[in-house]
This record gives sequence, C-alpha cells and structure tokens, in this order.
Amino acid sequence: MPAMPAPELFTLLAMAILVWFWFSGLKAREMAVASARAACERNGLQFLDETVTLRSLRTTRNEHGHLVWKRLYAFEFSRTGVDRLQATVLLHGSCPVSVDLRRSVDVPSDNVVPFVVPSLPAAGGCLPGPCSGGSCREKGRLRLECEASEIAPSLLSAGPHLSPALFPARESQMTLVRPFPALRPAIGRAPEVVAPPYDVLNTEEARALAAGRPYSFLHISKPEIDLPADTDPYAPAVYAKGAENLQAMIAAGVLVQDEAPCYYAYRLIMGSHVQTGIVAAASVADYDTNRIRKHEFTRPDKEDDRVRQIEALNAQTGPVLLAYPNAPEIDALLNSATQVAPDADAIAETGVRHSLWVIRDAPSVTRLTALFDALPALYIADGHHRSASASRICASRKAANPQHDGHEAYNYFLSVIFPDHQMQILDYNRVIKDLNGLSEADLLQRIAANFTVEDADGPVKPTQPREFGLYLGGRWRRLHIHPSLVPSDPVERLDVSLLQKHLIAPILGITDPRRDKRIDFVGGIRGLAELEKRVDSGEMALAFALHPTHMEHLMAVADANQVMPPKSTWFEPKLADGLASHQL
Repeated sequence: MPAMPAPELFTLLAMAILVWFWFSGLKAREMAVASARAACERNGLQFLDETVTLRSLRTTRNEHGHLVWKRLYAFEFSRTGVDRLQATVLLHGSCPVSVDLRRSVDVPSDNVVPFVVPSLPAAGGCLPGPCSGGSCREKGRLRLECEASEIAPSLLSAGPHLSPALFPARESQMTLVRPFPALRPAIGRAPEVVAPPYDVLNTEEARALAAGRPYSFLHISKPEIDLPADTDPYAPAVYAKGAENLQAMIAAGVLVQDEAPCYYAYRLIMGSHVQTGIVAAASVADYDTNRIRKHEFTRPDKEDDRVRQIEALNAQTGPVLLAYPNAPEIDALLNSATQVAPDADAIAETGVRHSLWVIRDAPSVTRLTALFDALPALYIADGHHRSASASRICASRKAANPQHDGHEAYNYFLSVIFPDHQMQILDYNRVIKDLNGLSEADLLQRIAANFTVEDADGPVKPTQPREFGLYLGGRWRRLHIHPSLVPSDPVERLDVSLLQKHLIAPILGITDPRRDKRIDFVGGIRGLAELEKRVDSGEMALAFALHPTHMEHLMAVADANQVMPPKSTWFEPKLADGLASHQL
C-alpha cells in the first residue's frame, strides 16, 4: 500500500487537532456553565444560561506546572430578575479555578466576594489530565475573586478589595487566621528554592550558600549577594534587586501561586524530633490587640528593613513562627493532611527535612478556620520584627486606601503555627570574656552566696530549671540557685533572669547584656563543646550552660504582657524561607 503523501498527512493531522480543540472547548464551556450556575445558586442569584461566551484564550501553567489552556468565559446574572450583571469564570484546561461575580454597572470592579463551593453540580465533566490526582468533582472548589489582570494598578498596590456587603452569603467577620493562595515552588522545585531564614546568615555566608544555585531563595531574601561586595545591604538597590529576582523566578515557572486560598500543613523533622503545623495568614488586627501575643521588644531599624523589603516585593516572604495552645482537633486535622505524599519536600543543608502539604478541601479549610478562631490567643515564638513590620504596612495601606474594609491581603501576615507541645526550645548559653578582676577562688566564693556549687566529672547539661553548668579553668561545676531567691513573677523566675540578677550583674558587672561586649550568647544547637572551645582558646574566661526555657514559661510571660530577657529562647529546627510566600 503506497504511503500517504506528506501534505495529505499534515492536513489530516491538522483536522484531527481542530476536532480535538473544538471538542475540548465544548467540554470546557459545559464546565463553565455548570460552575457559573452553582455559584449563582449558592448566592441566591439568577443565572442567565445563554450568555456564556469565551472572552479570552491563552496558555498557562496549572498548579502542577503542566501547560494547559487558560479560558476566561463571560456570563450574566441577575439579582432582581430585571437587572443584568456581568461575571466571569476562569478555567485551566477544563477544570474551574475561579468565579468572579463582579457587578459591572453600579458597583466598582474591585468589589468581589470570595467563598468556596463545596462540590460541583452533576452537569459537566472533566477532561483527563488537568486535574492531576483527581477529577474536577473531587477537586471541586470554586473561588470567587478578581482576576489580577482585570484590577486597576492602583488597587493592586492596596491589595484586593473584598466587599462584605455585596452578597448576603459573605461572612463579614474577620478571623484569627485565614487561608491564602501561597506563592510556592512548582512541583519538584523545592530543593532548588528553600533557604535558611534571612536573619541567620550574614552576607558572605549567604553568598557562599547560594553559589551555583540560581533559584535559591537567598537571591530574594539576601539579594545583596547579587550586587558588588561593598554594597550596603540596606541600600534601595538591594530591595529592588530582591523584587527583580522574585519576578524572575515567577517568570521562569520556579515559583507558582495557588489559584485558590488554601492552608498548608508544614512538617519539620530534625533527627528524632518531629513537629507538624500549619501555614496560614494571621490577623494583623489580632496582633495589634495582643490576641497574637508578643514577648520581645523590637528595634526600629530592623522593623524599617522588613518594611522596605515587603514593600519592594509586595509580598511577605519570611514567616512569623507562632504557637497555638492545646487543640487536639487541629492536631488531628493537620496529621490527617500529611497521610499522602507531600506537595513539596526538601532537606536543608542542616539536615532538617521540610515537607509541605496543600489543604484544599473546603470542609477542612472551613473547620480549621473555625477551630483557630475559637482559640483565646496565639503566641509569637520568633519573628517579632516581621510581625511588627506587617502591622506598620497594614496601617499605611489602610490610610491610603479609601475602599479599605479589613479583608484586603495586607490585613494578614504570613505565619507558620505549631502546637505548643511540639515546639522545641534549646538552651541559650552564655560566655563571658573576663572575671571582672576576680580570681577563680574569689569568683567561686561569691557565687556560693546565692548558689550551691558542686564539682562535676564532665560537661554539665542542666536537666531541670534552676540548675546551671559553669565551665571555668578547664573544669565543669554544677550550680543550683537557692530556692528562696526564686520569685513568682513569670519573668523574674526564668533561669536567664535568675542567672543575670544573682550572678552575671552583681558579680561579673554586666548589667546590660543587650549591649555589653563582654558577654556573648551561644545557641544550644552548637552543644557544650562549643562553650569549652571558646573558653579553652582564651577568647572567653568562663561559660554558663542553662536549662532551656519551656514554652509554658514563654506563654506565661506573654499572657502577663511582659517581655522576656534578651537571648532567652533558641528554637530548633528553624523554618525555611521560600516554601510559601504571601503576596499582597
């Protein structure tokens, strides 16, 4: 049989492609109609079937990084049976992503109401492929909101405006936390992206760690590494470079934003220690009223740095570490979410494993929001400057936005929230440069006035509160403070306070540990060997090992609206930057 001529073969192939495209378009329109009808029925509106038309068609990448058709359909609905109002449905492939029930005549185009439709109606089907991991019915969640490309630039700078009065079904009350569409690594890209927190590395360490890793998040969080070595890390060019690098990673498809608001289960594994929490947007209003409780002072210069960084990126990229009190149902929901393969998984240079699961299903999202809203408080563990800068940005954008109603993205800040009973605080130890003019014998004699002093056979790692290790002259000693010196005040009874008040200040003469250059602090992650090394080298004269502060002590201080002493807590493991960012 003679071979078919090439022109005829290409013609048949083109016809087949056109037939497939026409058929897939029909199926997509059926899904758009079904989605629009479900949204209107949910909000008590009249859906006008015959008005569904394709407005735009172009390619995009879905949440899994697959190339799909992005179809935007326009339709009309009515509130009264007389008026005709415009709306749109967005599909990726044949899977619905969002419905925008925007009124086009008497209400500005920024008035949009977000809500979730638990499932799709029976009409319509789902083409294979675009809904990887399940059918449209299984994934059936619709988000009502504005398309970013259709919002005026002036409104984008102020964040999306969500009107609680537009439809009665909208829940107008602000909540302690809420889901959000995270900007996160595309499938399989997390190991290339995740990086240590911006504030645990200096510029040279960051430059070395990011070498050969063009998509390391350090190019966003420490962008001075991409500028000349003598660049001031707080220069305007640095913040601009961070914004440029962020946009480049989005354009490259390395970072992808979820189409709908979600929560994210986040698990950290360090050796045998495991903790599982949630990535969420936390309320600035609740921070301002101290429902999200603080335990540290902040420095204006550090706040200024974070404000400039967030404003330049129009995103919060460094999460605030929070703790929630006992809530077994939250623990159970998060644990349930982690029973499948993670959506992102990476092992950091420290050996800590970071895993992320997207929580998309409407019942879980709704229940988690309600459970958190029932909590009396959340507690800042780390990130006081990040949360304070979010509050400042919220205040400034609120003042500049005449349409402000409290539901804009800038009213919330990026947070990772763990159960208090899973969080791990390591010891935060002290090394002192000299003996304040005393001999070893005189020093030990004076210490004995407030502490019992016992010789030890080896390194002393305190196993209980009120116990301290002292390394002096190549020997370890165990100290116990006299019980009569322990007050009831939640701050004064902390081990760091007791050591400061009854030994470091009166005997060693260091009254301001925040500024005195004679004292330094060593995180417990470095171990007691680091204390011995710094003393034996002659750099320091003595070292103190402390028992770690407990979470209940930190929470008691925050509940009392007091402030922890400096260098009281060292949380491990550290969060990763880059797993999830909150765009404003």
